[in-house]
Amino acid sequence: GLAVAPGEAIAFEDSLNGVRAARAAGLYSVVTPNDITRHLPLEGEADLWLASLAQMPLTDLLEQARATQSSRSSTGFAELSESSV
Repeated sequence: GLAVAPGEAIAFEDSLNGVRAARAAGLYSVVTPNDITRHLPLEGEADLWLASLAQMPLTDLLEQARATQSSRSSTGFAELSESSV
């Protein structure tokens, strides 16, 4: 295993099963569908839906993940930064 707590990681997925697995593991999930999965109902499943990873700067994504994780629990993305990715 990676020995990383769920609040210290972000899952980047492009499929419904991947997003559901990430959520079940307690990870903040970002979905960026591909041409095959774009038609699936992914928007309501992930914490964040992006058409492309270029759509949002990493620093903004990390800040949004921190805010979401903080609302879920008192621990989370405090140690996660752009330099640790």
